[in-house]
Amino acid sequence: MPRILIIDTYYPEFLTDLYRKEPDLSTLAYDQQINRIFAKCFGVSDAYSTGLRAAGAEAQEVICNADVLQSQWAQEHDVEPFANIHDRRRQIVAAQINHYRPDILLVFELCPLGDSFLADMKKTVRFLVGQIASPLPPKRTFAAYDGMISFWPPLLYYFRRRGIKTERMNLAFDSRILSRLPFAQPKYDVSFVGGFASNHTERISWLEDLLAEVPIHIFGYGLEQTVADSPIRRQHHGEAEH
Repeated sequence: MPRILIIDTYYPEFLTDLYRKEPDLSTLAYDQQINRIFAKCFGVSDAYSTGLRAAGAEAQEVICNADVLQSQWAQEHDVEPFANIHDRRRQIVAAQINHYRPDILLVFELCPLGDSFLADMKKTVRFLVGQIASPLPPKRTFAAYDGMISFWPPLLYYFRRRGIKTERMNLAFDSRILSRLPFAQPKYDVSFVGGFASNHTERISWLEDLLAEVPIHIFGYGLEQTVADSPIRRQHHGEAEH
């Protein structure tokens, strides 16, 4: 039975907002905190570990930039955290890897761990795999990885050309979410929940074209990436509440 540890990164804004709205969260034990966070269904939540356990593996997830949560893990495992936040994140993740002793380490590559750290961690696991489907961060080689996962064809080609074994994994939906949602009448006929960044020019153009035909209600970050007279601004309602 393989042991798999998944290193994830959440949007800092989500974590800040969650701990602000639920101040008791920071007083809880590590397992209670992470389960409360997973219950919000942010990002992939615990879908990977749940699916992998159903397939017969041992699987755990770590949210490397959930600093309150990670500090609680460190306290419970007698790890004295470093002062610098970036060193502290790597230190606690390294301690978690040594604690869980995974055969496979899966890293979502929003994670700010870096090539040098991953090269060190590769010595402790049988297989190191990364997942990314967004523009590559600068000054990274990804050389430590034994394999990569992506659903974005340009990245599949990029890593394969560099000799890294790469597999396509299509997007999916965690059907458990449906059982967690209370019944409610639809509030909007059509809505878009997402974000806008400098690399989302096609997304912005696509939405602007659709808005000429359909009154879409838009939620998300990055409104400043749109031009002042963009129709997106007239239909934008801020970030979606979790």
